[in-house]
Amino acid sequence: MKLYEINQALAERLTALGEMLENGNTPSQATIDELLDLKSDLTNKLINYGKFIKNTQSDIDGLDGEIKRLTAKKRALQNRTDILKENMRVAMLTHDIDKIDDPIMPIRLQNNSKASINIVDVNALPTEFKLIKVEANKSALEMALKNGIVIEGVSMEKGKHIRIG
Repeated sequence: MKLYEINQALAERLTALGEMLENGNTPSQATIDELLDLKSDLTNKLINYGKFIKNTQSDIDGLDGEIKRLTAKKRALQNRTDILKENMRVAMLTHDIDKIDDPIMPIRLQNNSKASINIVDVNALPTEFKLIKVEANKSALEMALKNGIVIEGVSMEKGKHIRIG
């Protein structure tokens, strides 16, 4: 049985048992055994889910490490390439070389399609040229709510999560 099937069957049997007890009827040993079997099946299924999740998390952790390694390698190669290109650009500008006509590796200086904007002091800019980002200070809100301050439109709730192992 799948987890949702076990969960649904157990909920149905428990509801039926509750109704039976409310009506003053005594459940049979077969009904009790069936409930205990479903509860055991649920426990075993949850344990197997936990094992699968632990194995999958181990794979994810390994992949995260590999991603970090490859990202660092990519960054190092990109930085090296950028430095070499900048050295080439400076040398070509210094010696007034606009292009090199080589049949295998042609090289040329080209104007950027977009001008870059250099800002010396962002605070000196007029307001219409500034972007202002407003964010909620969640740590201050949490502290205020814990101290009993009521803030309209803000609530605090604690959820539950699965912890395996």
